[in-house]
Amino acid sequence: MKITETTYKNVAAIECETEKIKVKFLPQNGCRMQSVIDKETGTEFMALDKDPDFKPQFLGGSYIEGDVSGCDDMFPTIDPMTFKDGERGGKEYPCHGEVCRVAHKTEFFDGGFSTYYHSDELLYGYKKTVCEGENGGVRVTYEIKNEGSEDFRCMWAAHFMAAAEEGGYAVTPYNDGDKGEIMFDEDGQFGKRNDVFSVPRSALISAKYGEDANAYKFFYLDKIANGSVGYYRPSVKKAITMDFDKEKLPYIGVWVNNGRFKGMYNIAMEIATSPFDKPETAIERGIDFKIAPGETFKFDITVNIK
Repeated sequence: MKITETTYKNVAAIECETEKIKVKFLPQNGCRMQSVIDKETGTEFMALDKDPDFKPQFLGGSYIEGDVSGCDDMFPTIDPMTFKDGERGGKEYPCHGEVCRVAHKTEFFDGGFSTYYHSDELLYGYKKTVCEGENGGVRVTYEIKNEGSEDFRCMWAAHFMAAAEEGGYAVTPYNDGDKGEIMFDEDGQFGKRNDVFSVPRSALISAKYGEDANAYKFFYLDKIANGSVGYYRPSVKKAITMDFDKEKLPYIGVWVNNGRFKGMYNIAMEIATSPFDKPETAIERGIDFKIAPGETFKFDITVNIK
């Protein structure tokens, strides 16, 4: 895999190039996976912000006022929250988490690179290692260490914003009619927040673009049957895919935005350690993901175009 230090818009980037794809990461901006280009067709598969300059996220800032495109790592939450008790009690878990809002230190090695962030506030270390994966993909290995003295109740999710097109669709192992729970639905097309519904195939298909078109998100209630999801683009007859360990990332949220949010057109495949957008809610529902003191939670995701 070829590694090049380059730029994306006005910020530093690292480009990883295999025989099939080019992937850009932004180490000073959460080490987000910003761009995934299919070399055969030249197609960009990630949803990108239309602004000519990149607007970084930062601690204490409004997430939606920054650049929300590409794929942020959301950790230790999606929705903002604060636990009351313990060594992390009273400390805010910010909207879309902390790691996407900060610079990560970078170290290069032959065939790849690693980035690292340490949180003094929430007592964890966060490491990503990027190298070539199977079949010309790019593999990202995550290592999250609890550096505190108590269990770290948290969640990890991918904010994987695939670029949409009319008739494109999310690829998941779920069946038509499997149960989901709504996080939001701007037009009430499938219901209101916390409604449980039978997810029709139509909920996974991108509708016609429009700035007043619907935007909605739901989590499937059952754990995922196998560790592979993606988004298929009919115009190029290819899908961007994420392959992962379903035991480590057993849940998935699907966020469909047909133009309502910031004029963007995307479907986000939010593979996650737990559902419902914040650890507090998941715990209330009997899903208590945690990292024990001194332990490291490790998992891989391989991104490709097939």
